[in-house]
Amino acid sequence: MNKSSKESSLEKKRYTLKEVSIAVGSTILIIVAISTLLTSQIISGYKATIETKTAIIEKLNNEIKIYKNRLLGKDEQLNEYRELLGIIEKNQTSYSILTNKELKKKALTLVNKLRKELAKYREKGDNLLFSEYKNGWDEYNKKSLQYS
Repeated sequence: MNKSSKESSLEKKRYTLKEVSIAVGSTILIIVAISTLLTSQIISGYKATIETKTAIIEKLNNEIKIYKNRLLGKDEQLNEYRELLGIIEKNQTSYSILTNKELKKKALTLVNKLRKELAKYREKGDNLLFSEYKNGWDEYNKKSLQYS
């Protein structure tokens, strides 16, 4: 190849500054668009992952609470069995210490107190009903005397 043919081929490949700047600008625009798309997909995937992980953690926390409650119930049941077997001391409440005779005596005392209180309320109720009945009867008699 001679020198003139090389120069002519170089001249063919020369671009104007405007063409180069358009090509570079569009390339940059394409790169920005692609990076924006990738970034939005990464962010949405990350958000979905966080939401999924949060839901899983919440579910597991609820299950932990359920199992804790079950364990507490089982502990109470074990303590009851231990008390029955005499392995540990019984929870001494005022009624668990009493004998059957003492419990019966306390129950009868309570029943007598309840009966007395109920009798008072019944008497008050009967008196109230009688007074309303008497007032109504007196009012009826007054009206009937007025009309006669």
